Amino acid sequence: MVMNEPENEVRIAAARAQRRFPDYAVAAAYPVGWPVYAVRLALTVYAAGDISTVASFVLRLAGVQPMAPAELGRLLGLPDQFVAGAAAELLQKELAAQRPDLKLEITERGRQALADGGRTWSPQRKYVPAPSVRLPAGSWTLAWTI
Repeated sequence: MVMNEPENEVRIAAARAQRRFPDYAVAAAYPVGWPVYAVRLALTVYAAGDISTVASFVLRLAGVQPMAPAELGRLLGLPDQFVAGAAAELLQKELAAQRPDLKLEITERGRQALADGGRTWSPQRKYVPAPSVRLPAGSWTLAWTI
């Protein structure tokens, strides 16, 4: 699009407005510059997740009484590496806490997870682009008088 002289642009915009709205008189026309923004919404959503089967059994035993991971492994008949992985999962999701004597004990969040059948809720950040309205180049704003 080839731009005319600014005076011609104002006259053309005023004439176009007068044709489209014959009942109104155009008082003035002003060139408008629109700032461009990219808006991104940051949302915190709670996503459902499940704990592994081994972590579920470790959590149940820790709910009975606080125990060291070695004791938990012995009672479940599992190698220490499985119990350590399950304990790490429970500590990461804050379903269990480790006491100074290294025993695992269930937290209130862990009790809620057991009541929900092993389902956990954890917050996650999601970023969504906000819709924007784009105006054509050379837009004009018109002042009307009635």
